[in-house]
Amino acid sequence: MKKNIAFDIVAKHINKWDSWGLLSGGAPLDEYDIETQRIVNALPLIQNQMNLAHTIKEVFDQAFGEEHDLENCINVAKDIWDELMREEDTTFFN
Repeated sequence: MKKNIAFDIVAKHINKWDSWGLLSGGAPLDEYDIETQRIVNALPLIQNQMNLAHTIKEVFDQAFGEEHDLENCINVAKDIWDELMREEDTTFFN
């Protein structure tokens, strides 16, 4: 899977999640791009949905200096993971 496809998928779900309500408050659509890129960069090391959830939590905890609820991270990770796994070329994870 090419990184730009992975970025688009991760960005779609991270923006939909909008953990801090920044997008719904009028922030630009690229508000979470740095966090999204950090998650995408970690994908080759991620082996399952739970690893992805912990990565999302870690990235957002560090970025915003406040703890995120793991359950919320699990929910967004499930959506991201499911869509990534539907892609034909999942060699990105190998």
